[in-house]
Amino acid sequence: MKASEAKIGHKYLTRTGATATMSGKKDGKIVMTLASGITFRCGPDYELKSIDGKAHKAKTVVTPEHKPAVTLTIVQPRVVSLASIIDPLLMSGGHTVSDIAVEVRDKAGDAVQGKDVEANVRARMVTYTRRGWRVVKDADKRVKVIQGK
Repeated sequence: MKASEAKIGHKYLTRTGATATMSGKKDGKIVMTLASGITFRCGPDYELKSIDGKAHKAKTVVTPEHKPAVTLTIVQPRVVSLASIIDPLLMSGGHTVSDIAVEVRDKAGDAVQGKDVEANVRARMVTYTRRGWRVVKDADKRVKVIQGK
């Protein structure tokens, strides 16, 4: 039905499904009040649906079944961290970067799968230098980290 056919005091559904009561007419417009208390004016051609005095139920929207966009893969936690193997070897000295990488591959097992172990050793040396430690190399390229400057 059109808003011009509405009766004052009767409840109607708006286009969006909100409950509104006709309050009157003003300046050729129909004055409607929503259940929330908001008042608005609409034209006489505005479409309304009659509730017929029945108790109005809230508009029910059926949501589609949610399917996740991303599938999660469970990663097994590493048994041992690479740093826990690399650090003691750097502290003790007497090993080259390649020697340390071989030791790490032997001890870490699956934790080094697909990793550049030598880059991890060099990264640990950079971490220590940023913390104020020194990296000392001898003639045979064996590395050792020493605390202090």
